[in-house]
Amino acid sequence: MILDAGAPGLAPVHDPVAAAVTAAGTAAVDTVLVGGRVVKRGGRLVGVDVDRARDLAVRAARHVTAHARTTSAR
Repeated sequence: MILDAGAPGLAPVHDPVAAAVTAAGTAAVDTVLVGGRVVKRGGRLVGVDVDRARDLAVRAARHVTAHARTTSAR
């Protein structure tokens, strides 16, 4: 993982590990490699259809909500 050290919340970096763990949000992540493969570059996901993923998540949430059982507190 490569962080943008100039991202808001990270600068100035006195302790890089602490900054990465406690202050780095997703916007500070510039590049991510998984198993030697780049999955995020320049702050954007690589090879992922974000719109399709979002649509699937919305549809799944609607399905769960429609089929959820509600019980009243006793």
